[in-house]
Amino acid sequence: MGEENSSENGVSSEHDDTTEGNATTVTSEPTWKLTDDIPGAGEPPEYFKADKYKTLADQAKAYKDLEGRFGSFSGAPEEYEDVKLNENLTELGIEIKKDDPLYEKAVEFAKESNMNQTGFEKMIGLYANSMAVEQQALNDYKTEQLKALGANAETRISNLNSWANANLDTESFESFQALATNAEAVIILERLVGMTGASPIAGNKTVPVSGITEDEIKAMQFEKDEYGNRRIQTDRAFRKKFEDAANRFYGTGDNVVTIG
Repeated sequence: MGEENSSENGVSSEHDDTTEGNATTVTSEPTWKLTDDIPGAGEPPEYFKADKYKTLADQAKAYKDLEGRFGSFSGAPEEYEDVKLNENLTELGIEIKKDDPLYEKAVEFAKESNMNQTGFEKMIGLYANSMAVEQQALNDYKTEQLKALGANAETRISNLNSWANANLDTESFESFQALATNAEAVIILERLVGMTGASPIAGNKTVPVSGITEDEIKAMQFEKDEYGNRRIQTDRAFRKKFEDAANRFYGTGDNVVTIG
């Protein structure tokens, strides 16, 4: 009887251990979580990066944020459509030219980056805004320098251009203009011209320019054709003649800050 009791006790003891073992397996903590409050079941998904994210929900949120941040890089079109600028920029005279080297670089970058049309428009918009800021800065600078020259600033600058046009060759004329970038430079040029024995360069008198006067240029600007339209708008050859005369009289140059 003792042995039987011992055997029964042994079986009972072995059964209890197994039960306890099973209980331990069932109640063990999961190795990953869906959220902070919801544990995962079984093995974690292969795509779950447990070394970087606390929960699967955290990883999903991070991916969504990345998608929103880099959503512009979802595929470049064959050709980017023309970007339409807002009215504020167009009123300032800002325009995007496709032959602009910076625009060409922007298209190249967008293609290489797999940028879509929306992203491209945002990028070009930033470029246009930077052009507007630069243009406004130049306008403010020009206004400041004209103010420093006084009430007859426009006449003084026109006289300088007239003298240079009448006395210098084309290359020297352009170099002369490049010097007049501020009020102080204009004053110095006036003194230098005065030292040559030329007619007074300052004041209200305008020096004639190679057979054409400022009044004649203005007359060309508003001359009308037989239909009452301005010729510079309807006659391409006449417009070219007008622009050449105006550029020669007033001066030109894309890289020169003209203060007159």
